[in-house]
Amino acid sequence: IDEIIKYLRTRSEDAEQLTQLPEYLKYANRYDELLNQLTHEHFAKVLIQTETLSPLINQIDLGLIASQSMNKYLSLFNYSVLKSLAFELGGIETNITELEARMALGEFEEAISLANSSILKENRLHLLAIVARHLGQKGLKPDEGLVAQIRALAAQVDFSTLGQQAASLASDLIWTDPDLAIDVLEKA
Repeated sequence: IDEIIKYLRTRSEDAEQLTQLPEYLKYANRYDELLNQLTHEHFAKVLIQTETLSPLINQIDLGLIASQSMNKYLSLFNYSVLKSLAFELGGIETNITELEARMALGEFEEAISLANSSILKENRLHLLAIVARHLGQKGLKPDEGLVAQIRALAAQVDFSTLGQQAASLASDLIWTDPDLAIDVLEKA
């Protein structure tokens, strides 16, 4: 494990390096090094590189494990708050309201642009699924490019981290891809 850690430290900070180095530090019980690695800057890089919450939450969980193992209660509290904030970041209620307003006004391109501006892939997927649902409800067939983008994003999202949002996502996806909607619910 030590050789793998040494190797990962020599690599540039890509998504693989950012997520695997902390994992190996945990496996090696090098909790001090792990906590030093898990900075706010590190979490920001993980989020930027992966564009999804799942790896970020996994990294925060590693901080919780290390803090608990070392009886660092202030760190444990900080990582708990950070995890709550990460889940809050995943909320898309405001964007859904604006997106649905744009769809009601017939501003389809603006709605798609709003959906595509979402930082997180989970949210982008859900917002695009809502656009497709609205088009379907108006009797319009969603553009093949939109459907392809939805499927491509779905292949990159870990549905097990969606919680209650999975049911909402599936109900929007049913208009575009019923099999994908079922897949979301099975993996949630």
